Amino acid sequence: MNIYTFNGKEAVELSYDGFNEGAYSGKLADQQAAAGTSYVVYKGKESNTLYIYDSNGDDYMQYNIHRYVMKNSKLELVESLSNRVGQDDSGNTSDIYKRNGKTVPNAQGGKSFTSSFAQLNKAIIFSANREENNVSLWKKFSFDGALCISYDQAIAKLSK
Repeated sequence: MNIYTFNGKEAVELSYDGFNEGAYSGKLADQQAAAGTSYVVYKGKESNTLYIYDSNGDDYMQYNIHRYVMKNSKLELVESLSNRVGQDDSGNTSDIYKRNGKTVPNAQGGKSFTSSFAQLNKAIIFSANREENNVSLWKKFSFDGALCISYDQAIAKLSK
């Protein structure tokens, strides 16, 4: 996924500083491997904020939220949240929450995710390759309210 702005003359790709934990040099890829990638890019209720939520997984699930502020035609990363859900050595499900790369208690991490989801003002683009009923963000918007949807979802809507 590439994000652009218009500078009055042409489209200019925005900076992706901080959003580089994965492949593709930080550009979010919609892939069908293992659990696939689900994501939503949404405007926050605060002025000039943009959130990117994504999840993917295989042996474990990884959930990420990046909060950006638009400054001088650049997206400046101001907060990064992650939650890795897997099994510990005893076979029990465990969550490891991090804020800006530092581990935080589960209650604090869960609250941070919920607070970020509450900031949803307008979905810009999203794609979910699987049901994520356990993630409250997906309950906050519909395809009809988004500014953009994935190619497959657009074809399905146009076929109706």
